[in-house]
Amino acid sequence: DMALKEFARRLRQSIRSCDVPIRVGGDEFLVLLPDCPPGRVDEILSKSTRFELYFENQRIAVSCSSGLARYQVHDTPESLIGRADERLYRQKQTRSDATS
Repeated sequence: DMALKEFARRLRQSIRSCDVPIRVGGDEFLVLLPDCPPGRVDEILSKSTRFELYFENQRIAVSCSSGLARYQVHDTPESLIGRADERLYRQKQTRSDATS
């Protein structure tokens, strides 16, 4: 819970001028960034997805997976979120395979 709160704080700080994160599931967030240039999205993710927490005098490295999808003509909310979700789980699997 502490890691999720810190992630949300960092994300909000990175996207002050954009929409705020919306908590979708237990550990999933959805952020809509209309008219946000790709380089800015990369900057937001780099500031939000890797950090350290201190808990009971121990340093804990935290990393987060992301699934980025850009709006395409004829997208529905479901198709856009579906692509983002697919990319999120693909990244999680890639990271899991790398640590095995």
